[in-house]
Amino acid sequence: MGRSDCESDYKVFEKELERTKAAAVAYLNGIDKAHWAKYKYQEHFKLPTYGETTSNLAEQANSWIGNECRSAKPLDAFAIYFRKRSELVSGKRQMGVDWLTKRMGAELVPQLSSECKSLVIATEQCKVTPCMEGAYNMIFLGKSKHSGFIHPWRLVDLQARECTCGNWQDKKFPCVRAVAASVKEGQALDTLYDAKVPPELGKRGLKPGPKPKHKRKKT
Repeated sequence: MGRSDCESDYKVFEKELERTKAAAVAYLNGIDKAHWAKYKYQEHFKLPTYGETTSNLAEQANSWIGNECRSAKPLDAFAIYFRKRSELVSGKRQMGVDWLTKRMGAELVPQLSSECKSLVIATEQCKVTPCMEGAYNMIFLGKSKHSGFIHPWRLVDLQARECTCGNWQDKKFPCVRAVAASVKEGQALDTLYDAKVPPELGKRGLKPGPKPKHKRKKT
């Protein structure tokens, strides 16, 4: 329900959940959807979610600090929080260094590169109907991740970089329908996303610290 693309999708998942857990539906109805349902969040905040749900629905995501937050020792929770942040930042920096050394010249990080290959394969299960220049009506005929959910027809606009499923805009990365439309159009896949690398990052790598002396602005 948290990742629903629109109101109709939300109602489908709501009815499915209500059959087995009516109390859960009642609980969720008491929470403002703008804070946890993707389509409402996008309408209200005008920001992408990148496929993430909030802790309202994902308590397990922060279970490592939940007990400390509820205890009588708030400083312990404070220390654990910043230690966790340090671990995550260090891990991501090391991941970036490893990626730069092992995949020099690659445009996408390994996860997105793998996802892109999977999307290209999945396009074989898309039915495409051209509408106008750069726009296509499309339906994905593959298996749904959600039981009982049937993929509806969606409109893909290559020029606007939009799909009515909302995932292209939400993740800033093409959905399967966008990839299928680009294949039909004969458009290169790397035009469907922005691969921006700051010049400083390319020249200096991921090493922290001040700029080299010859690149500092003179006052």
